[in-house]
Amino acid sequence: MPVVCVASLTLFFFVLLGLFKLARLITLGTDSLGIQSLKKAYQGITILQTPAAGECVITFRTYTGLLVIGAHQTHHLALTTADALVLLKRLHCFNLKYGWFYPGGLFIPLVSCLCYFSQTRKIRSKVAASLQDASHKGL
Repeated sequence: MPVVCVASLTLFFFVLLGLFKLARLITLGTDSLGIQSLKKAYQGITILQTPAAGECVITFRTYTGLLVIGAHQTHHLALTTADALVLLKRLHCFNLKYGWFYPGGLFIPLVSCLCYFSQTRKIRSKVAASLQDASHKGL
């Protein structure tokens, strides 16, 4: 019996949350889907046309939506390593905030975490390799 109560309360919470999001979407327009937040993620970030030595290329997906309507966007960019780490963190936070309302949104935080850690590991290994190459050239 307690399991049924907890499940009912959880379902009620998500339905109420969805209705709140729908009302917010209707009253505020598309900005409530996170478009402004996604634009803010790029503030102060310099996007390179072609990656040179020392720069990296990242690929990250952001998810937003409203339960049955969803949109994902793939961000494939060439950046400096510092900008890449900052942007990845911002995009990951965006997914944690707005990804819940994507269809199948319960899995978005997990997918986003895995992608975030994969990309940051790739960047850090590239930085370590370039530092190691620089130290070998100095010898």
